[in-house]
Amino acid sequence: MKPFLNTLKHPLTILENRDLWNSANPLEQDRAIKIIDRFLGPAYQWMGTDTYSCMGQRHRIATFCHDASSAELNLIPGGSFLMGTDGANPDERPVHEVRIRPFLIGRLPLTQDCWDMIGGVDERHWSELELPINGISWHDAQSWLRRAGDQLRLPSEAEWEYACRAGSSSAYYWGDDMDPSFCWYGGNAFNGFQPHPPWEHEDKHNAFGLIDIAGNVFEWCEDEWFENYLQGPIDERPMVSSKPRGHRIIRGGAWNDHCDHCCSAFRFHAQPSDNHSDYGIRIARSIPNLKFNES
Repeated sequence: MKPFLNTLKHPLTILENRDLWNSANPLEQDRAIKIIDRFLGPAYQWMGTDTYSCMGQRHRIATFCHDASSAELNLIPGGSFLMGTDGANPDERPVHEVRIRPFLIGRLPLTQDCWDMIGGVDERHWSELELPINGISWHDAQSWLRRAGDQLRLPSEAEWEYACRAGSSSAYYWGDDMDPSFCWYGGNAFNGFQPHPPWEHEDKHNAFGLIDIAGNVFEWCEDEWFENYLQGPIDERPMVSSKPRGHRIIRGGAWNDHCDHCCSAFRFHAQPSDNHSDYGIRIARSIPNLKFNES
């Protein structure tokens, strides 16, 4: 593909910033989505678009299906956001600006039916196809992603928080106070005290159309654990060191967890070999460099 020199006129430019994306008309948006669909090839199918609103944020979002696993991924427009909080947890400080490129991320935590389409090692504590895959380690997740192929990966921690916030700056993507209707956590999961099918919260999505990104199961990220944000991240790239540090990031809280752990900025970590009953994943995929021709 020939490089596209005038990015201001390129139809994909609107994906680089969610304000540009939101101000574009549906015909412009669909033109950009069709280019992405063509680039992704037969491994992904564009299922359509929908408009999602939450906390005063509103986005028209395209959903793609990964053919081999049947997992659904939403196309997230890029942009800048303030990562972290000024709260009591030192590992969430300092608040800093991060720039994120457009990417695809799972519409919901990966469910057991999608996991089983590829097959992988797991120690699931609850076996039901509509439930999130649970009892998987970071290593198990990486093995599954290699088998799935098609450039699927874990999101970086910065991508995860950007996707979770969906333009919000509140403690949770729906506001500053816990609302049990949005989140399956220790305060309302007493009926069976286990994960639940994500579709039960389908109407409680965030403004990117993502379901159960807070609560239900923790979600592994690619990054290693760093004690604070003094050295980043500044963009979507995962934070890793030249010498392995051991622990990997997990995000989002879980069905058996405290409400504070479901906050958008909350960080937790575990050994990459840990496969506790509340550990799952939400898959992601990069999209191509936006500076290319349609042809």
